[in-house]
Amino acid sequence: MNPYGLITLPWFALGGLLLLFHFWYDYHVQGNYISAGKRTSNWLLGVHATTWTLTVSVPLYLVGTLTVEQFAMLLITHTAMDWTKCHRLPNTRAYEVLDQLVHLVTLAVCLWAW
Repeated sequence: MNPYGLITLPWFALGGLLLLFHFWYDYHVQGNYISAGKRTSNWLLGVHATTWTLTVSVPLYLVGTLTVEQFAMLLITHTAMDWTKCHRLPNTRAYEVLDQLVHLVTLAVCLWAW
């Protein structure tokens, strides 16, 4: 609904795109190499967090709502949660769910800010 965006979408469509891009990247694009490697390499963790942030920023950019603050918030929270998950928490399903919930909350904040 932003006049500066390339496309116009209702909030629920933007929310759906954010979810789609998030899960597509986290479960299909990331791959086993980065998924396993980010547990031992902070470089790969940074690559993962940066490429994830670039991916989920696409819908926000297209509707004209992406700000530097949103991009930074997505990058910092994704890096912090994944670093915590990979280096401080046991590798269990419960923490995987917690990780996904934190990521979804950050996407909801971006949607709410729109």
